[in-house]
Amino acid sequence: MKGISFLLFSLLLISCDPYTEVDTYFINSSDEIIELTYNHYAYDDTTVFVQPNDSVHLTWFKELGKAKDFNCCLCTIGPVTITLADSTKQITKSIDVNDNWMINRKNTLVDCIFSLVNTDIQ
Repeated sequence: MKGISFLLFSLLLISCDPYTEVDTYFINSSDEIIELTYNHYAYDDTTVFVQPNDSVHLTWFKELGKAKDFNCCLCTIGPVTITLADSTKQITKSIDVNDNWMINRKNTLVDCIFSLVNTDIQ
């Protein structure tokens, strides 16, 4: 009987996969007003205007796996469109490139941060 209890306990431990909670943020550290349209897969498109030196929390996402192994901020959010209120300027930093995201990890929590500064706009 002890053998069966140990086996069941072992199976329970093995089947408990860790999870990671991911928060996605957009930070506008520029002097420009930015229009941001995004989709969190489960909802319709959302459009927000991010004022200069302001930020917006885009999504919260929970997935199986360890936070230390998480490396795909783009996987937590649908397509994102960034436009400037000043149509004479262009953004030179792509939100669609995973290397342009900063990833902060702590225990089971991950913060994905995309930030624009003045030098990212011409």
